[in-house]
Order: sequence, then C-alpha cells, then structure tokens
Amino acid sequence: MGIKRIVIVVWVLTVAAFLPSRVRCAEYASSGESGVRGKVEVSAPVMGEHRRIELRVSGAEEGDSAKGWLRLWSADGSRETKVDMVYLRVDGEYAWLAGECKEDTDGLQGRWVFLAVHDGGEPGRLVDHIWLEWLGEGAEGRADAKSKVENLDTPAESKSIESGNIEVKE
Repeated sequence: MGIKRIVIVVWVLTVAAFLPSRVRCAEYASSGESGVRGKVEVSAPVMGEHRRIELRVSGAEEGDSAKGWLRLWSADGSRETKVDMVYLRVDGEYAWLAGECKEDTDGLQGRWVFLAVHDGGEPGRLVDHIWLEWLGEGAEGRADAKSKVENLDTPAESKSIESGNIEVKE
C-alpha cells in the first residue's frame, strides 16, 4: 500500500509541474493570431557578457498590424532597452520582426531594430535561434526595417541562446 501511494504522489506532482506550461502554450496556440514570444538569455559577443531578451509580439495580419514589445537587459540590470514592435512576418518556425527603440540606457532611443527568430523546439537552448541588427533612426530607419521584414532578410548578428525558449506561431 505504501508503494502505491508513493507512485500516486509522484504522478500527481509530475502532472502539476508540467500542466501550467502546457496550459500557457495551449492558450497561445488558440489565440488565432500569428506571433512570437519568449524569454532567453544570450551571450553577447563583447566580453562574454550575458544579456536577457524577452519579447511578445502578435499580429492578426502581417505587415503594420504587429503589436508588442521587446526588452533587452544586462544580467546585472545596469543596461536596459525597450522597443515597441511594429512589423511581423511569420513563416513556419521562423519570424521576422522590427520595431523602434523607445527607452535605452545607452542612447539608442529612436533607432530601429530588426530581428529574426527560429523556434526549433523545447527547450530553446541549442535549437532556437535569434539574430539581431540595429538600424537607423526616423523615416529612413522605419523604411529599412519594413523592407527587411518584408524581404525576410537575415540580420547581421546571431546570438547564442544560453537558456530560455522562443515560441513562434503561424
């Protein structure tokens, strides 16, 4: 009788541990909008510094209708960047996004950022990918960002994902 209780308790705890993440994925998948979301830690190419990236972007249709945000910050919290995402294009496991930087501790406000992401499965380490490229400011930066998303360009810089996960929904 004791072994049966132990098996039941282990089973209940296992289900309880995995259920919340599956419920969140189901809610996201049934929302009806294409989009990208994720929270990852990447190694930056400068001095081995780790950066954290979190994004939530969705769009009922591709193009200008994207809405969402991107946040980048250093592990020690001394640097932070916030971007309002405007453009989104999803194709299978890949998504291309762009937005304008609204807040930044390093003076990037007004510049546009272009990203591409790949959802290779769970967990994201070694199977998900993220590329990032900073563009110009104003109307020229916006036009460049829109063109890169529409043409499915590849951003200049690839970031190695150390931990976390990226989800792309077509």
